[in-house]
Formats: sequence, C-alpha cells, structure tokens
Amino acid sequence: KSRGGDSWSWENLVTACMSCNHRKGDRLPEAAGLQLRRRPYEPRCDVYAIFLPYLRHDAYSAWRDFLFIGEGAAASGA
Repeated sequence: KSRGGDSWSWENLVTACMSCNHRKGDRLPEAAGLQLRRRPYEPRCDVYAIFLPYLRHDAYSAWRDFLFIGEGAAASGA
C-alpha cells in the first residue's frame, strides 16, 4: 500500500503474524529477509460462504470489518 500497489488484489495480500508483519514494515518481503510460504492467489471458492457461519455468532463480530460485510448482512445470512 505504501508503495502505490493495488492494495485490494488477492495477489497483493498475505497474512502474517504481528511479529513478522512488524519486521517486514513497508519493505518487500525479500528486502526484509522474509520469504512467502506460497505464492498468493485468488481463492476459487466464495470466501464469504466459508466464514458466514462464524459471523452469525456475536463472539466473531469483530471479523465483520475485515470481510467487508455489515452487521445486518451477517445476521440475515446474506
């Protein structure tokens, strides 16, 4: 994001623990001495279908902000 790339493409997003993410900073993984375990890719299935059952429970309501759905969508099953 800080380098002007497409910050919302699947090929530009990876998950990392807080420690590794902090270590990487705004550098490319190679520059930070890190290596991806596998090449990023767009999922072949509907990500929302996988997480929707969890989002129906209030215990997981914090996930809604990261999955781009509102409270109403999770509650209604949409």
